[in-house]
Parts: sequence; C-alpha cells; structure tokens
Amino acid sequence: AHEKGLKWILDNASKRRPASIIAEIAQSVVDYGEACTLVLYLPELLKGQAANKASTKRTERMMRHGPFLIRTYHPASVFVRRSDAGVEEVLLVTEEDPTAIVDVWGDLAAELKRLLATAVEGSTAPPTLTFYEYLSYDHHAVWADFQGASVEIQIKDWSWPFLPWAHRRVGGGLVSGSDKETKPMLGTMYHFDQWELTNRTRTLRYSDMLRTAGSPRRTFQTTDPEGGAPKIAAAGGEMYEVVQEDEQVLDRRLPEPDPSMALLHAEIKQEHQKATLSDLLLGGEIPSGAAYASINLVTHSALQAIKPYKTAAELQYADICEIVLLWIHYTQAELIGYGIDTTDQV
Repeated sequence: AHEKGLKWILDNASKRRPASIIAEIAQSVVDYGEACTLVLYLPELLKGQAANKASTKRTERMMRHGPFLIRTYHPASVFVRRSDAGVEEVLLVTEEDPTAIVDVWGDLAAELKRLLATAVEGSTAPPTLTFYEYLSYDHHAVWADFQGASVEIQIKDWSWPFLPWAHRRVGGGLVSGSDKETKPMLGTMYHFDQWELTNRTRTLRYSDMLRTAGSPRRTFQTTDPEGGAPKIAAAGGEMYEVVQEDEQVLDRRLPEPDPSMALLHAEIKQEHQKATLSDLLLGGEIPSGAAYASINLVTHSALQAIKPYKTAAELQYADICEIVLLWIHYTQAELIGYGIDTTDQV
C-alpha cells in the first residue's frame, strides 16, 4: 500500500518537471556519476512564507500536483559533506532571478528587494544573482551575492531531525578532491582523451576516403602540351571521346585508402565498447547461428557496464521515498494516494 502511495506522490511531483524524476536522476548518474535531489514539503514551505509575508501564489499553484517539491540539481551546483552518518552538510549554489527570491522569502529579503529596485532603474538586461543555501543538522543559512553586495536572507537553527537532501555517487569515497572522485559512464573516455583520439582518427580516415573518391579516374596522354583535353562527340545516341593519333585516354589506377586507418578505427571502437556500452546492447548484429544461451550470457555480461549506474539511481530513488515518509511522519500529515485501479486508495 505504501508503495502505491509513494508512486502516486512522486508521479504527481514529476508533472512539474520537464522530465520525470526517474529520468532526471538516471541522466545525472550516467552523465556525471552523481545525483543530488532536494525534497521539500510544500505545506511547511507555505507556513514559512505566510510568516514572512511572502508571496504564496507559486507554492499554492505547485500544490495542485501534490504536496512535495522534488528537484534534482546539477552536481556542480551542490557541495555535499558526508560521514558515516550519511549526508552531514549541503551547500547549494545557483544562479537565480532576484524577483523570484524576493517572492519566496518575503520580509527576510527586504534588503535584496531594495537593491533590486535600485538596480532595475536604468538597466535594460534582466538582473541575476548568485544564491547560496547552506543546510546541516544544526543550521540553515540563506544568502545571496547581488551586484557585488552580499545580502543575508536567513540564518537560523534547523528544527527537523533529518536533511531533505538525497545524494548518491557512482564509485567509492576513497579518492577525494579530484576529477576521479566520481565515475561517469564516459569518464574513461575523458581521462584518456579517447573522444579526441576518435575524432582525429575518423577525420583522417574519412579525409583519405574522400581524397581517393575525388581523385581523377582517367589520364589523357598527348605529345602536344597545348592540345587541350579530348573532345566529346555524339553520334547515333552515343557519346564518344575524340582523340588524335598521337593521343590516348588511359584508365588510371586509383590509390587505395590506407588500410591501417580502418584497423585503428576498429581498435578504438572496441576500446569504446569496453569503456562504455557494448554494441550488443545498442542493437548490434548478433552472430549468425549463435546459440540462445551464448547470446544470453554475452548480453548479461554486457549489462554489467550499466549496473553501477542502475544501482546508484535506484538508491537515490529509495532515499527520496524515505525523505517523503520522514516529512509525513514528523509533520503528522495525512496524505491520500491512488493506485492503478480506481478502487485503490492509500
């Protein structure tokens, strides 16, 4: 029953996003080897906005698709410190519209509102600011950098016994402070410059093939350097080349494309498959006469390449569901969700 209710809640929250929550998490894990998701309970957000005399129009409109706001951020915008207890501290850094920040934070953003009114006068470009939000089990701090000024919005104690952030990473935590801390699916290609090598190899190979295809296919041999090219004549519906007795039109032996470039391209392609995905998973050709058991074994072996990313996405999704249940538990809220059948009610 709880699974049906969670699916209902998360599916509704996905309606606000350009893609579903699952798709955003999967893309983040595959592209960056990391996923960072914030889960907010909108009724609690409404209480804070009402207390701060902030505009509640956006939040009330978001409530049409359920009481939870679930947003996955680019990992480069989220700085997470973990310990054996899990996520300890999170700093979010984003570029935001100052007007939206003023609407959300109300009286707490009065100084920002004053600076914004001054900046808008005589300006044609829409202003932006750098927004910071720090969260730990002890403190919740919000501030912004706007046109060279640092504006404090809120600093207070965090009153909930959990953090609304879900964070998962592909790879262990043994290496820190380097670009090898995470393992994106194309990470090997990045670290070993395989992408650049592939582009160079394909460019040279295709240039060689185009040069061969565009080279002259026949040779006109003459003793008169000023005689010009052979003339074309038509007779009886046929086309003829007209040459003199001391002239010849010879077939020219075309140079073959360098076979070593084709071998190098095939070798690099195999290295790509080892570093990313096998062609078998992308609709590659299956050897004729291969037994089903052999095909099944090769397919399952190839699927091991995506297993770490699949596991990380599943754990991230489970963490999101846990945070949703924590919000419901600690706010003592009662929520209704529906299953596939019209009689299902949770």
